[in-house]
Amino acid sequence: REAELKHGRLAMLAALGWPVAEELNGPISKAMGMQSTLVGGLDPSILNGGLEAISPIYWGGVFMFGAITEIYASKMKSRAGFRAT
Repeated sequence: REAELKHGRLAMLAALGWPVAEELNGPISKAMGMQSTLVGGLDPSILNGGLEAISPIYWGGVFMFGAITEIYASKMKSRAGFRAT
């Protein structure tokens, strides 16, 4: 049950994040003086070949954030008095 809730929440964030990222990428990148990563007005993805523009350092950071979050969650779960949602 806990894994289903976690995956459901992640899927909801992804469904919200994709269109929001397409709308906000241009204005945010202009404000920061950076080049937009949009490919033909769309977020970079495997389907439009835009992932080549994303730095491997970014993907390493994403992986590390996910790993640290999971380690922290497993430590919280092992504490006394933890109640799963």
